[in-house]
Amino acid sequence: GEGGGGRMAEVGGGTEGNVWAKKGIEQFDQTLADRRRILGKVEKLSKDTTGTLRGLQKRLGVLEKDVATVHDQTRQLHSAHANMGLAMQSLREINARIRVVQ
Repeated sequence: GEGGGGRMAEVGGGTEGNVWAKKGIEQFDQTLADRRRILGKVEKLSKDTTGTLRGLQKRLGVLEKDVATVHDQTRQLHSAHANMGLAMQSLREINARIRVVQ
């Protein structure tokens, strides 16, 4: 035989079958190794992607807070501007009354 032992010979029955079985097993092992390698790469990519996504989510959270702060400050500015407008209007009215009195 081909040195594969009796078990291999049973698969194909004879030397030809033995060689065929060995080739089949080698191919299967190679395919399995390739698949495991690919799986390893996919798992690493998945971890990297998950890490990247987490980082992005954190940055988005910070950005959302900044945007909220800017919105808040803009509202306050509009409010201050409106109040200033009202104050100016009051000053004009007071000024007009003073002129009338003089």
